[in-house]
Amino acid sequence: MKRSNSGFTLIELLVVIAIIAILAAILFPVFATAREKARQTACASNLKQLGIAYVQYAQDYDEYLPSGLAQEAGWASQIVPYLKTFAVFTCSSDSTQAPANQTVMSYAQNCNVDFNYNYPNNWGQMVQVSLAQLTAPSSSVEFIEIADCVNWLSISSPESHTSAWTPNANGYNGIAWYGTYKTGPMGGRAFATPQDTTNSTLPRHNNGSNFLACDGHVKWLPGNKVSNGFTAQAATSTQGMVGTVPTAAGTGNMTDGNGNQFTLTFSML
Repeated sequence: MKRSNSGFTLIELLVVIAIIAILAAILFPVFATAREKARQTACASNLKQLGIAYVQYAQDYDEYLPSGLAQEAGWASQIVPYLKTFAVFTCSSDSTQAPANQTVMSYAQNCNVDFNYNYPNNWGQMVQVSLAQLTAPSSSVEFIEIADCVNWLSISSPESHTSAWTPNANGYNGIAWYGTYKTGPMGGRAFATPQDTTNSTLPRHNNGSNFLACDGHVKWLPGNKVSNGFTAQAATSTQGMVGTVPTAAGTGNMTDGNGNQFTLTFSML
């Protein structure tokens, strides 16, 4: 009897390899998206805990929100007693490296809520904000995501954290004192010349990022759904230019004047 040898031909092997390569090309992005979705959820949990700590701090300090003004302790230091771990300051998708005994800060506070900036009425004045001043907390930004920010807040000496190392964001012109927006371009830009929000790095989580609102809820949004800028002069103001400074849309009118709707705003009104 004739013995026949069975096996793959070269063409068959190449076809199998090509099929595997196609499947891998399809599935790997799906796995990466799922992995980033998990990190997005962990990041949202961080922001939720920061929001709870903020409210707890306010309840103990006559309903005034942390600002970093008291004894030059930054807002992060002020809420440390209300947190169980320093890990909540760092998003797991933030690749920023921190030296020993320092903390990567993945979040920045809206400086309108921090210092109550308002153009032009009290420009440059640092006034602490109370819970009663938040007229539309569910629509106002409290925290956004940033990168490239390390501060001196350390487990061994949390009191060493100063206001100079507290990241704050005005929504359109950079992070104080340093850092990079991780929101992607935010909406309602008033300048034709590029600002940080037009040149900001790509959003951190699947074409969007997490935002903490002043009422404590966390929402994932693409940047163009968030109105950037300073506090509007009136609650009915639209996103636009006041002099040479852009203002966020008032929470009574969440449009940019051209029919584009925002979900959140940097305005405190």
